[in-house]
Amino acid sequence: MTNVTLSLDLKNADSVREDAYKMLKDSNWRKLESVDTVWVTRYPTQCFSDPSGVRIMVDDISSLLKNCAKTLKIERINYIAQIGNRDVIERQIVRTPVGYQDQGYVKPEQGR
Repeated sequence: MTNVTLSLDLKNADSVREDAYKMLKDSNWRKLESVDTVWVTRYPTQCFSDPSGVRIMVDDISSLLKNCAKTLKIERINYIAQIGNRDVIERQIVRTPVGYQDQGYVKPEQGR
């Protein structure tokens, strides 16, 4: 079993924030009440020490957030994920001319 923590920022998404939260809840994520936009879940059959299990969890998070961004037309989702006791990953889902892409975090240019 692996516990995962996800913190995310939704760019220009105030009007769809509750819909995004519902998508996370429907995917078995639970929002922590005491902090803004931090979610937790468990992967009962994956182990953070197994690289293939980590890849499954990372891909699952990426797929969920890409679907959320695409469905709700969110410009960008910046996120970090803590998977077990592994190093934190820092990524972003970005709308591009060819669709939504999950990529390493890049500080947005001013005004974007």
